[in-house]
Amino acid sequence: MEEIPKQLNYQGKRIVLYGPESTGKSTIAQELALHYNSIFIPEFAREYLQRKWDESKHVCTLQDLKPIAVGQRNLENQATLKGSDYVFCDTDILETYVYSLAYFNQVPLSIEKAVHESHYDLYLLMDVDISWVKDDLRDKP
Repeated sequence: MEEIPKQLNYQGKRIVLYGPESTGKSTIAQELALHYNSIFIPEFAREYLQRKWDESKHVCTLQDLKPIAVGQRNLENQATLKGSDYVFCDTDILETYVYSLAYFNQVPLSIEKAVHESHYDLYLLMDVDISWVKDDLRDKP
């Protein structure tokens, strides 16, 4: 299996929207990127897990977390090559780490290592102050 890539050097600022599901991370990240004429990095896990659900009706397993971390890091690295002053990340590998602890009570070593080697300039913590919206993947109202 592919290793989690290291973050590329980036002269701009990496900003992560962080928090529970259904708190507006995607919407706010997109709007901030638009406002600052910069780049929005979507949550790789959402597309990956939605595809898994659509194909098999299976939910996330511990074995899915490393491919999710690889995909997220690849999206980030591709975005930083575009030369924008900011990248707004819908999520990051730390979120994958927390998810792993919450759902599986363990974290793959490769994800733990990637978290310790990652750098972000700002975390914007989202609160649960909007209505929770159910979808195929959300399960924690």
